[in-house]
Amino acid sequence: QAGTWWGRKCLISVMIALFLAGTLLALVGVVFEMAPLMLLSCVFAGLSGGVQMQGAAFVADISLDSTFTRNSGLFKFSVAMGSVVGMILHSLLGSLTVLYIVIAALAAASLLLCTFALPDWSPPKEKRKSPTSKQLRNALLLCHIVRRAWKLTTHTRLLLAAQFFEMAGFTCVRIWLFNYAIFHFGFKSSMCGVFILTIFFTGGVATAVGTRCAQAKKGADRLYWLQGAASAIASFGPSKPVTIWIM
Repeated sequence: QAGTWWGRKCLISVMIALFLAGTLLALVGVVFEMAPLMLLSCVFAGLSGGVQMQGAAFVADISLDSTFTRNSGLFKFSVAMGSVVGMILHSLLGSLTVLYIVIAALAAASLLLCTFALPDWSPPKEKRKSPTSKQLRNALLLCHIVRRAWKLTTHTRLLLAAQFFEMAGFTCVRIWLFNYAIFHFGFKSSMCGVFILTIFFTGGVATAVGTRCAQAKKGADRLYWLQGAASAIASFGPSKPVTIWIM
């Protein structure tokens, strides 16, 4: 909601700056072995966690009805491919110090692009209004957000509920996969990296292809059934590494 008050470009820039600050704190913490700085960097990383949501909202604001699905798919594809590149960098850069330096450089480049290249179009400036103290307070209260959600149409509430349960199930299965693969099959660090990279890569490709080749409702139906299929494979599949890779 803050993006509608001050503009999404401003908010995205602030979040990237927070992430950059957190990365620099983590770098100093690693170099000088200071655990409090590492913990503080996690706080900054959490504060910058909404940048992807603001980016998706920016894409939605500047897209036409005819191009919204394609642009949203390309945005999610770029996020997934960025995660893949990040995993590759993690595997190539052995030193944690060098890794944080590279991350800081990438964050700085992203901040520069956002500041000087991203147009301030979302939302239009004439539609922005400074928030009142009541609006600020309500935006911070989770109960108020839930109450507003129940004022939406039945169809929208069902979509939100479906997305909630789908993500809860997906996260549960994914965490189980990571722990099970590491402890049961003895996956090494490099193999875990390949495992996570495969998940992000297939997710990005599926998003890009799905948004271009499938209608939204049909695509969602297929994806929700795949979530159940993954759980069934975990429950009844053979206790072998191939089961983990299929999931």
